[in-house]
Amino acid sequence: MQLLEESRIKWLWYVANELIVSRRPSRREERGRRPVSPPAIRAVFRRQAEGSECMERLWTKSFMMLTASMLLLYTGFYSLLPVLPLHIEQMGATSWQIGAIVGMYTLSAVICRPYIGHLLDTNGRRKYMVLGIIFFAFFMISYSWTTSLIWLVILRVAHGASWGLASTALGTAITDCIPEDRKGEGMAWYGLSMTIAMATGPLLGAWMVKWHSVSALFLIAAMLSLLPLLTVRTLPSGQPNWRESSVSLVWSRSLKLTLLAVTLLAFSFGGVTTYMPLYLAEYGASASQFFMIYAATLSLARPLAGLLINRCGERFVIASSLAVVILSLFLLGLIGGAIVVGLSAAFYGLGFGMAQPALQTLVLHLTGKGKNGMANALFFTAFDTGIGVGSVALGLLSVTVNYGTLFIASGLVVLIGYLLFLGIVPKKVQI
Repeated sequence: MQLLEESRIKWLWYVANELIVSRRPSRREERGRRPVSPPAIRAVFRRQAEGSECMERLWTKSFMMLTASMLLLYTGFYSLLPVLPLHIEQMGATSWQIGAIVGMYTLSAVICRPYIGHLLDTNGRRKYMVLGIIFFAFFMISYSWTTSLIWLVILRVAHGASWGLASTALGTAITDCIPEDRKGEGMAWYGLSMTIAMATGPLLGAWMVKWHSVSALFLIAAMLSLLPLLTVRTLPSGQPNWRESSVSLVWSRSLKLTLLAVTLLAFSFGGVTTYMPLYLAEYGASASQFFMIYAATLSLARPLAGLLINRCGERFVIASSLAVVILSLFLLGLIGGAIVVGLSAAFYGLGFGMAQPALQTLVLHLTGKGKNGMANALFFTAFDTGIGVGSVALGLLSVTVNYGTLFIASGLVVLIGYLLFLGIVPKKVQI
């Protein structure tokens, strides 16, 4: 009985001790802080709900309408990709001349873009967007009236300048609609419109030439390019910030290396778009099949890139995607064949689809506030420079080597940009 009483006393002492320990003040209370009350918890959830509502404002009417306009404009542009090299060849141009004429377009845009970016930051977007679209559509339909290579070169220069004006103004207007905390995601969805255009544009061009004529293609492309004029009223009504736009751009080492990476990536893109139709003609295949696989994987890569940019940062996405691009180009040049061409198209679409929005987002961050026009101009200038130089340089190289070697050379160029980017651009960009 005494043993039972002692066990009961010990049990009661244990329970009392546990109650006392459980009522000891927490570390926050020991520091003099009050515990979080239920109203405070509700306030936190309310702020989170308000934050999620602000994040949903990415999909505004202006953002959706302007992104749709970009889709139409790029569809008209990309519809010429599988057709124009063959059309120039039928006019009597050699392989080197084809690359030079195609490259004149982008080189002309390169010269105009920096000045256009400054005008957009100081004078707004609306009037430059309207002028660019009108001239772009006019020069598009003018291809039907050109019969000599000299006039074709002049037309390509004028068309490239109008393209630089229209695409930079429209792209900057879309950038203005994207919230700062969702820049990576917004740029990825904005890039998805160009991805869909990459898929539908070449297919539209190939279909129009097969069942109608090249002149009909030029007319349809011009009409598609004019449709974005219907969305001009959806442009943001805010005026440019004169104080922010007047601050001179700081050319940091990270910005220079990022733009160089954009140029070297676009170098390979210029080679793929210019010489892929001629390369696949040797195997009896159509370029539309390559671009269809490429655009399908590109469409999957864009949303994934937006999530990875927000979680892992631009540097991680850029480095991994450039590695995939290099792999695809080496496979295309070293092995060849129908199956490998399809696999290379998938890899190239995956890598390019993730690299482009990450690079553009990084350029926007590195240029600073109030410089959206200049940031987009610098990005597209670097991109167009790569396409133009790639078309011309690979055209000169195509005189002595086959098309497979051209793609290996493109892979080596991207590899140089990959190594430079990893070695100099910091792991974490301060914004």
